[in-house]
Amino acid sequence: VWAFATLAVKDEPLLEAIAEQAMKLMKDYIPQDIGNTAWAFAKLNYVHEPLFDALAAAAIRRLPSFIAQEITNTAWAFATLAILHQPLLDAISAESIRRFKEYDPQALSNMAWAYATLGVLDAPLMAAISAESIPKLRQFHSQNMGNTAWALAKL
Repeated sequence: VWAFATLAVKDEPLLEAIAEQAMKLMKDYIPQDIGNTAWAFAKLNYVHEPLFDALAAAAIRRLPSFIAQEITNTAWAFATLAILHQPLLDAISAESIRRFKEYDPQALSNMAWAYATLGVLDAPLMAAISAESIPKLRQFHSQNMGNTAWALAKL
């Protein structure tokens, strides 16, 4: 499904079939599979609630083994599709706060954007994003700065 999203090919019957098969295979998904599947469906603006429930459950179980990009891709995908899954967001927040030293400016910015887009004020998360961003500001691109500032202002 990643390839279809990259090429912007939105074949709804195919996406439905992929979602159904993904749910059957979810127990075998590695973190990259979870993040890429969520990203691809969001990129194609295709909401499949049972799939996203399964992705959220799988992500919560495996979050400690995710790399930063997989965590932020997952948060971005749920926010892009306006899927507010509070248990997932709570787990992502806790894991991110613990590991923000691993996050680059884009990951910090995307995390702030995702929570602000969903309208979720997680004060400890936003404080941690702010604290971790300060020493990395010279590495931020203008979009990273703009998205982070927008997110903090919105919340």
